[in-house]
Amino acid sequence: EAVFIEVTSAAATSVIILPSPRVGRVIRGYVGANGCEMWASGSSVNINDVVASATNEAAIPATTLFRVECVSSTQWILTALDEVGAVITAIIPDAR
Repeated sequence: EAVFIEVTSAAATSVIILPSPRVGRVIRGYVGANGCEMWASGSSVNINDVVASATNEAAIPATTLFRVECVSSTQWILTALDEVGAVITAIIPDAR
């Protein structure tokens, strides 16, 4: 199951929160003129092997095509492409 979302945000500090993990779920999306922050739902759910909730976030730049895939009950893998289709170096959640 794949879902596509278009993210519009007023500022790079706007937040999108992933749904509860379900193995195999894929969410693809495009972030427009402003970037955004991505959080996982739950205090023990990771994005790219780092807990991304109350204290950490994955910062997604503007004009980015992203893909998150749930690979376990506690892990999402996030990958991204820039506006010319080049792979963006791994986005690792860090402190807010």
